[in-house]
Amino acid sequence: MLEKSENKYVDPLIAIAILIFGYWFLIQNDEFIFVSDAQWATHIYASIVYDGNTSLTEFEPSLEAQNYFAVFPYDGETYSYFPLGTPVVATPVLFVLDRFVLDYERANIYEHLKSTHYFMADETNNRLHLLTASFFVALSAVVLYLIGRYYLSIPLSLVLVTAFIFGTTVYSTASRALWQHGPSVLFLALTLWLIVRTENGKKGIAFAGLTVAIAYIIRPSNSLAVLFVSLYILIFHTKYLFRYLATSVPIALLFFAYNYSVLDAPFHPYYIASRLGITPTFVEALAGNIISPARGLFIFSPFLIALPALIIYAAWQRKLKPLEIILIIIVVLHWVSISMFGHWWGGFSYGPRFFTDMVPIMFVLMASTLSTYLESNQRTKLVNGTLASGFLVLSVCSITIHHWGVIYQEGRHWNSQPASVDLFPERIWHWDDIQFLRPFNPNVEPAVSLSALTTEEDQTTMTLQVSNSSQDIRFWEVWLVDGVQIVEKDQFKFTELDNKDLVARFHHALSPSTSYLLDVQFPSSMVTSGNFLMKIRSYDEENELVGERYVPLAVNPAEQTVSYGLEFPVGQLQYGQGWYPVEQAGDFQYRWSKSPSKIYVKAEADQQVQLDMVFGEMYDTEVENGKGRSGKFVLTDANGGQTEFDAEIGLPVSVPVELQEGVNELSLSLVSGNFSPNALNEADSDRRVLSFILSSLAIR
Repeated sequence: MLEKSENKYVDPLIAIAILIFGYWFLIQNDEFIFVSDAQWATHIYASIVYDGNTSLTEFEPSLEAQNYFAVFPYDGETYSYFPLGTPVVATPVLFVLDRFVLDYERANIYEHLKSTHYFMADETNNRLHLLTASFFVALSAVVLYLIGRYYLSIPLSLVLVTAFIFGTTVYSTASRALWQHGPSVLFLALTLWLIVRTENGKKGIAFAGLTVAIAYIIRPSNSLAVLFVSLYILIFHTKYLFRYLATSVPIALLFFAYNYSVLDAPFHPYYIASRLGITPTFVEALAGNIISPARGLFIFSPFLIALPALIIYAAWQRKLKPLEIILIIIVVLHWVSISMFGHWWGGFSYGPRFFTDMVPIMFVLMASTLSTYLESNQRTKLVNGTLASGFLVLSVCSITIHHWGVIYQEGRHWNSQPASVDLFPERIWHWDDIQFLRPFNPNVEPAVSLSALTTEEDQTTMTLQVSNSSQDIRFWEVWLVDGVQIVEKDQFKFTELDNKDLVARFHHALSPSTSYLLDVQFPSSMVTSGNFLMKIRSYDEENELVGERYVPLAVNPAEQTVSYGLEFPVGQLQYGQGWYPVEQAGDFQYRWSKSPSKIYVKAEADQQVQLDMVFGEMYDTEVENGKGRSGKFVLTDANGGQTEFDAEIGLPVSVPVELQEGVNELSLSLVSGNFSPNALNEADSDRRVLSFILSSLAIR
């Protein structure tokens, strides 16, 4: 029940204080801004305000500089792959900052962004992201406090708000840049506030239709909230249903009208749930999203351990309320859905990013069940004091963990060093290298890292890239497994060890933020041996060891995903010869491939299926760097039948395929063939043989 203050102005004054102090605190640490997936949000705002559309075409130099990351063409224009909701709802805030707060050498943010092609390192743009995202988070804190006051006292409400805002990824991720998560949290919080205040005798629940609809447009995973909030209104607030629909339907109509006018389709590609499915990693993902040392919700926000305990207590007392049950269902199904992503760890994230949107829902659950516990609890003051102290300690730990994610870069660098977490997701479970402790483990990781770039056609030569990610000069050495040889021996000195491993010590220093390409050869007998480990050490100028780590590499990276035994479930696609490992840019996953490349699919009987594909860049002989936006493909089925089709970057393509019973080998080729980026541009260190990018592949 609502804990009323003696003075009716107390809660509004506290809410204002939360907004001002919270916003001030959030914008203090602006040294490390990680925009990633959110990078086009300010461009879309600029296009809306200054060009009257949502196209990014006028920023072509920036698109090219970012290798057309997370965009797709349609009808002569280029659009963001990510939802439009965030830049649209952020437009009023961005407009104020753009016109009245920030200073530019040019007239406005539109002209500034058009002239700043490498904008991810641009301080002005990053500052705009931080100021806007932090405002959404500060507003969310206010709304959560107002919700908390319907259940708890002022001190307890403040404690919970502090824990849920600063002890979760709302702080370490949503407040840093214009990700979808910040506005998503705000509009879900507003939805819950409107419901809770109505259940406490006030009005407003009709507008929950408006806020939850906007939450969906901001982030499609909020479809669960739309479904179950609507169901709750239907069952428990039937008299408000018409007004609830009246506020949500106009938003839905605007959403569909925009999509049809721009894309000739009811849904933007990001809203289609083709990326979800029961994958081989589903069970691991369920556990990893909760308890893994790199993505575990209870590891990064340990105070949340109290939530299931409070829910169990309320259920045991038979005092779970209908709203609490609905919210539990939403959280559980959200947990299941994010575990159905192939990249369930959320790419290069800090902690459990995919759980960010559930923060306001978990807040209401904790506030409500805590109120139940306090009202019915018969335990002694000693027991309650101990529990309260434990909760405060865990809250402080949570806030500290996420503050480290804000002030230290090392936690972010964990994703790529010593090897990409997207290529080696098993790193998520390395308890000896916990992500948030990386700033305090300098020796867990050499400043010099090693990664495989490509292999030659004869499969006996591998090119490695040695990179210095530190700000200091580093000397380095590589310990190679027996049988591996370095091609350019004159640049190294060698020492034979007792175990006959080979040590290569580079004669010259590796400067900060530079890399060196190293060719190694290995016997043909190693081609089928799978992955192996190479040890790399780095030293400072005083010859002191500063890092040592075993680095996993594949003898033939292009083939490391092939299932040679072809033992896989019926209807499941397998990548064969010609494909490179999965690469990741934020939430966006893709594979480069040679032409031809092989795809395997197993069928229970002779049948025709549809192969659904979305392509990225593809080789175009007319483009200077070889990376074009459209091309002609040929798909060859197991019977030798061929289907020609055209494809454009970012647009779905569906091709009919005849399958035979058993395992079918399909061959996919780009008519223009293959190229090497390094051959076209010596400044490009990528010497792989490439043909096209595939960002989505499914069968139906």
